[in-house]
Amino acid sequence: MLRAIAYRWHAHFPRLLWCLRQEYGDLGGRVHFHFLLAGLPPRAVTPRTCRDLEGSWTHKGGGKAVVTLYDPALRGVAYMVKISAQDAWSRDGRESAKFGPGDCELMPSGGLRRFLRIRR
Repeated sequence: MLRAIAYRWHAHFPRLLWCLRQEYGDLGGRVHFHFLLAGLPPRAVTPRTCRDLEGSWTHKGGGKAVVTLYDPALRGVAYMVKISAQDAWSRDGRESAKFGPGDCELMPSGGLRRFLRIRR
């Protein structure tokens, strides 16, 4: 799915920065994913692209998807890596505080791993 999005928007797939996190929900243990994506050209960062991603995920059998544009005020990166409740001061604080680091699986892209190594 991400390769198709990269192709559509003429982005080099290995340079996309993405992170996928699988977790079990607090109501019924339902497995679900949280996902951050960066590296698409600015013209691709639109609500329409969000709808396209939702449709692609559903079409591929992934179930219901809710894709939104990133809002830095929500501290989405903190949520993805499950920073402690003390650090998660924003609206997603309840979610960030639900689990410890061992309670979810984090899958970073190769591009994200390279980006983090360069920034250290």
